[in-house]
Amino acid sequence: MWKSLSHQIVRVLRRGKLRRLTPFLGLAASIMALNVFAYTLASSLFITHAGAEGLPLSYIAIGVVAIPLYTWFSQVADRYEHTRIFQVLLVGGLLFGLVLRAAITIDTLPVYYIIYLVFYFQWTLHLDVLFPSLVSDYFTSREYNRNSPYLTMAQAFGGLIGGAMTGILSSYFSTENLLFALPVFYGAIFVQLLYLDRVEEPLETRRNPSPATNSFVENLKVLPLLWKRYPIIGFLIASIVLWITLYSLAEFQYYQIYEATFAGNDRALTQFLGLFRAANDILQLVILYFFTRPLITRWGVVRMNLLYPLTTFLGFLALAWRATFPSAIFLNFNNAALETAVNQPAYTLNYNAIPQNFMGRVRSLVDGIFYSFGLALSGVLLWISQSVLTPEQTISIGVFLSAIFLGVRYAIGKTYLESLISLLRVGSARWDEVNEGLTQLPDSYRSQIRQLLQSNDRDNQILGLELAARIHRPSQFISEIENLPLNKDFKLYRTAVDFFSSVNDRGIQSYLRHQLNEGGDILRAIALESLIASKQMLSDTELKGLLDTDNANLKILACIAAENAETTDAEVRGICHELWQIPMDDATQRLVVRGISSTGNSRLIPILRRLLVNASAEVKKEGLNALAALNPWGNASLAELAIPELDHPDPAVRSAAVDLLGAIGNPKLLKDLARVLQHDFDLNVRLQAASAMAKYGEQSLAQVTPLLDSSRPEMVETAITAIAQVGTNRAENILWDHLQSDYQQVSRLVKWQQQIPLGDPHWNALKIVLDDYSQRLIKKVLYVLTWLGHKRTVNFAYQMLTSQDLRRRANAIEALVSLKHRRFVLPLLPLLEMTDDESHSTVSVDGDRLLLEMLKAGDRWIRIGTILTLVARGEATRVKEQCLTCDRNSLVQQIAIEAVETPKSVLALDSQIQRVLFLKSTALLNYLSLDELLPISRAFVIEQFAAGEIISMEGAMDAKLFVIYQGRVDLSRGRGEKPRILSRLEQKESFGENHLFQNEPNPYTAIAQTDCILMSLSQSSFEILVDLYPKLLICFQHAGVSKFYG
Repeated sequence: MWKSLSHQIVRVLRRGKLRRLTPFLGLAASIMALNVFAYTLASSLFITHAGAEGLPLSYIAIGVVAIPLYTWFSQVADRYEHTRIFQVLLVGGLLFGLVLRAAITIDTLPVYYIIYLVFYFQWTLHLDVLFPSLVSDYFTSREYNRNSPYLTMAQAFGGLIGGAMTGILSSYFSTENLLFALPVFYGAIFVQLLYLDRVEEPLETRRNPSPATNSFVENLKVLPLLWKRYPIIGFLIASIVLWITLYSLAEFQYYQIYEATFAGNDRALTQFLGLFRAANDILQLVILYFFTRPLITRWGVVRMNLLYPLTTFLGFLALAWRATFPSAIFLNFNNAALETAVNQPAYTLNYNAIPQNFMGRVRSLVDGIFYSFGLALSGVLLWISQSVLTPEQTISIGVFLSAIFLGVRYAIGKTYLESLISLLRVGSARWDEVNEGLTQLPDSYRSQIRQLLQSNDRDNQILGLELAARIHRPSQFISEIENLPLNKDFKLYRTAVDFFSSVNDRGIQSYLRHQLNEGGDILRAIALESLIASKQMLSDTELKGLLDTDNANLKILACIAAENAETTDAEVRGICHELWQIPMDDATQRLVVRGISSTGNSRLIPILRRLLVNASAEVKKEGLNALAALNPWGNASLAELAIPELDHPDPAVRSAAVDLLGAIGNPKLLKDLARVLQHDFDLNVRLQAASAMAKYGEQSLAQVTPLLDSSRPEMVETAITAIAQVGTNRAENILWDHLQSDYQQVSRLVKWQQQIPLGDPHWNALKIVLDDYSQRLIKKVLYVLTWLGHKRTVNFAYQMLTSQDLRRRANAIEALVSLKHRRFVLPLLPLLEMTDDESHSTVSVDGDRLLLEMLKAGDRWIRIGTILTLVARGEATRVKEQCLTCDRNSLVQQIAIEAVETPKSVLALDSQIQRVLFLKSTALLNYLSLDELLPISRAFVIEQFAAGEIISMEGAMDAKLFVIYQGRVDLSRGRGEKPRILSRLEQKESFGENHLFQNEPNPYTAIAQTDCILMSLSQSSFEILVDLYPKLLICFQHAGVSKFYG
């Protein structure tokens, strides 16, 4: 472990990034050394002079003082700089230390209590509150996470130094005189903080006040409601109280043994405690790194909750058997190393079962209020036990409480699952996010499952069925399932079929067989579908009974079961043969498709083929998907059925046909799939074609790789989709090689963005196109990562990357560089980490040279932006001089010719290129690239309104989106002399988004406050654009479609 961390530091040093971290490494080591040294001295003095019997009163004092102290400190910490608070505490600690050293000469018991309390709170404030906050002031969360191993190592080193110094110096000086060494530590840290202030700048130069938090009374009011819904909270409270009680009781016991062992020799005790602390810091890291981390992965939450309580129980048992020095050392080791390295990581996992929006309240109550209450309570209990109990009886209480502690932690493991189910019920978590850990539910959840099944809410009923499948003997819920409205809700019907077909319960199997003969039509159909789906064969007698009914659906399912069982009964085969000849409606055809699909029997493919010949689009879609699911690999004859459907007018049918071609596995079909990939106008069909080609593995790469060089961005994207899904090293390397030309532009792009003059309107067009190019590069790499299997992380990261909050952006970058395919992200870091302050020129630049460089850029939009900048600067003649009028790109050539012949036209508001750049600069459409906006902009219409003119009237059925090109617009509600102003919109803002999605009356009146030029988009044009450019919908998802409906 140490070697690994050392290698990491060397790598950081080679990258030249250790300079910023160095002051914090020094601080981490110094602060830990100070507190280990001071707290060891305080403990030694306290035990020597007050004795272990003084500990109960100290616990009471700490518990009583902690609540007001931490409440006051939290308010102070939000109002002042952390370095200043730290310096004040250091000065205060230094003065306290000197005063207390002088007070020791009085040799009164209160002095040792005060010493112990002061250095206890100094430890918690320095290490648990101030230092983490200080690091957060200077580093983003991404940097903090990246540097935390080095900080942890520095703290361990500091603890080792502090403990070793205590042990060594105590051989030469008395414990009281060692207090004189504290100013050296305080002074060193104070100087380090001054140096930090001089060489580093916090991320936020002016502290913003934190938002108001809920009061203590408000948190207590909501606690019973949360406790009822999430039972784990009650056990977390019991756990924290028991933990601190046992911790204090153990500390009391081993300090009593230490006191007796060292018999008033405070120097020897100080030396032992210092060396023990040094060894403990090393063992903590070893246990955490080599044991806790792998055990959490292997055992999970329930078992890990039991480990520390078990070692605590064993420690008290050892003490009860023989209260010796080794027993005390083990209990001390359990309190120190095991508590930090084993208990805390496992305990923290339990909070996953509490809703995120209540996490802060619960933690502040459990780890704050109830912790302090438990500490005070443990002091009272120890104080009482000293008076009325023998040491052996006190240890017996420890054994008893540790057994209860073990039981509480077991209950936490059980209620962890119960609370997760509550999260599912209220929608705070999705089943697919938690079901991996819920493969088998305990029987104690029967009542909850019954409540879900008996609920009137369909979602609860479906969740009840899903959970019932994961409990022992699911047949116990048959009566509740029979009462569900299975005949009225198809989704509920399908969930019931999934339930019955997935469980391994003899009672369920008997029930299904019984329903085939005795049940009503719905239950007979469910039983028959379930038996077919669970691959169970029906006897000829059962088949005849099912065929002897007037219910057509039962007959169809019975014939499917007969074909699946390959029955030889002439009567059954005759009835089914006649049935297959009867024309079927859509509903019956879909039942056949569903039934055959659930068998998984490829021998039934001919039935599906005959069925699909003249079927409707919906049946064709489901039938083709069913054929693909029946594992038709190598069945080339099915291609004859799928290929004609590639030209079907319904994209859902084309998509299903593509899926079937991918499932057939005949390499000759790759050309047909490539044709779809290149020419189908529907994005979903192209994506399906990419996935289908990927099923052929590396055989498809020869067809797809050339498409990466297409001039059409959408074609490049689908090619990336296909190659990424192949998933081999060769495929990944093809994508890596394809991106090299983009990566090579990163440094040049960053330089250009930094050199754009700030505030000069002549450069606006160029700034827009450079930002667009940067956005395209980032999106392209994120798109690659999405199809390499990181969709959820990429979606999260992209939302954060668009934030102006440096910390949120840093979180996103941290998430991306932590991916398995981080090599795709690393070349983009200069772009990702560039802040707004770094994206413009702060020094004079040679504009002519810069423009000349960009005229030669490979990207057409950069050349167009440069042309527009030259025209705006009155240098249109340079466009002709650089031969841009004969540019290889037709759009660049067109703009260049206009710039030379009629320079003003390319800058006019109504010019096509200015429309595109304007739409790109709006918040609504910024997500789209200039390439995507170019055709979209043609659908917008320029409209002009005079000041005071009504643009749209409240109650009218207007179906238009308006974007303000120039001027200001008021949105108001209510008629009469004084309508209520809803919003006042400026240039680049939009209104009317809702009308594109909802055919409802206009909820406001829009009036031109000044003379206005608006760009409008009709609902009909929007619907056409969405079909052609589905990404347009993403813009409205980001913006929302109800901002003016309040």
